[in-house]
Amino acid sequence: MKWTASRVACILAVFGLLACAAEVAAEDPPVLRLGSLWFLSEQRLEQDQSTTTELVVKRGHLDLYLDLASWATVRVTPDVTVDAHGDAHAPVKYAYLRLSQSKLGWLRAAHIDLGRVPTPWYGFAESVNRYRMQDGTFMDRLGFFSSADEGVAVGGLLGQGLPDRFLEGVRPAFPGRWGSFVVGVYTGSGFKEPDRNHGLVFQGRLSLRPLPDAAPGLQLSALAIRGAGNTAASPDWTVDALLVSWQSRYLVTTLQGEENCGVQSGAWVDAGGRALPGRGWSAFTELRQGPGRGWASFVRYDRFDRDHRRPGGRLERTIVGVARHLAGGSAVLLDWEHVDPEAAPSSNRLQLTLQLRLSPRPMADF
Repeated sequence: MKWTASRVACILAVFGLLACAAEVAAEDPPVLRLGSLWFLSEQRLEQDQSTTTELVVKRGHLDLYLDLASWATVRVTPDVTVDAHGDAHAPVKYAYLRLSQSKLGWLRAAHIDLGRVPTPWYGFAESVNRYRMQDGTFMDRLGFFSSADEGVAVGGLLGQGLPDRFLEGVRPAFPGRWGSFVVGVYTGSGFKEPDRNHGLVFQGRLSLRPLPDAAPGLQLSALAIRGAGNTAASPDWTVDALLVSWQSRYLVTTLQGEENCGVQSGAWVDAGGRALPGRGWSAFTELRQGPGRGWASFVRYDRFDRDHRRPGGRLERTIVGVARHLAGGSAVLLDWEHVDPEAAPSSNRLQLTLQLRLSPRPMADF
């Protein structure tokens, strides 16, 4: 991987901040924590009158956290993947310093991330739809944005005090009474590609709970992205998305719509180099025994057209799955996926996936 000047400057800035934080927190010894997440999948793919079967290491995370103080944490996460040729790659997905404050006015868990940081939508979407082991969520899978990028992000929870029964029964990842938010400025290259145009990209997410007492499981979420695709030509890259979600002990359901112009890679352009205007929607429903261990089943439907001005770019995807969720966030999933592109043969995939998760714990506990 080539390291651009922006990446080098970003990493140097992080190390400078680390040195300052370590000096301030010298009286409290730092704590090193380790976690991991692995997706191992046996897949049977039927496409264009051919059938292939393979065992795939879809993802492997090693999460290293260094708690310098109660308000300063460093995270470094190599992301192990195996390409179509069987070669393993381990780019650094996250490498950032988080400065946090448990209470800041009406904000809770307020934080600033600096370095190679999570982008706003990815973590929130996966906290509602917990089947990343199947494959990416709607917009992530289409390449609208990367899960991590170099930049600076600010976020937090809007208020506190959700009903105890809801917190215990659902265990929401973002338990702000009125919602949560993240806004940031990024290089726009993601964590696998060099920065090819040296521009800056704005990304922001706002999630609101309009009825925190009567219906705490209801959230309205919006995403906005404004920037340029990661090529020298810098085509437009904009995304506007709305998501309505409902979370309860036994039912999770979402409905999402989006409009975009181009994608992060800058690849979706017409013959004149203009970004293609896309439009799509997705629906997801999960029935489950509870928020933790137990059986669950889900169905998801995606429909997307990467250029709604002319035919040829439509794609439909249907996914049906059944899962057994185990202790600590591990799970086994069996799913069937049907993909029907407008301009290519359809495909069917049957997949058995094992998710192995180890939540971060102090190294002394191993």
